[in-house]
Amino acid sequence: MSAYSGSTSGKSVWGSGSNSSVLPLTSSGGGSSSRGVGKGYEEQSLRLLESQNDDSVERLHSKIASLKHISVQIHDDVSSQNRYVKRLLDDMSASMDSLANRVKGSLNRLKVVLATPHNRHMVYMIAGALLFFFILILWSRSGPSPDT
Repeated sequence: MSAYSGSTSGKSVWGSGSNSSVLPLTSSGGGSSSRGVGKGYEEQSLRLLESQNDDSVERLHSKIASLKHISVQIHDDVSSQNRYVKRLLDDMSASMDSLANRVKGSLNRLKVVLATPHNRHMVYMIAGALLFFFILILWSRSGPSPDT
């Protein structure tokens, strides 16, 4: 005997065996009972979709909260680095101003030394000696040539 009886009288299309977990199928002329099953299925589907949407919204909310936390941390870190760099640049500016004043003072003293002929001669001798030693150091570092 086949499982499908081919009946269209509103009875179950399944054979003589009954299974309580399987909903009986009715023909298209079954009336309100088929609409009730369809409506229940639609409501259950809508509840399932709504539940899935709620879960998705919760996951999205947690990801947005994480991104907000990360962006706040980045902002705090950048602000801290900006304060450090500003302090560093202020210190460097003060050091450069101090160095510029020292160089100006040294140049003024050098002008005074070069103003007298005797001191000028001594400065030229010291500069020549320094140049000689600099050339001697460069020559000794170059080493012997590979040809010899």
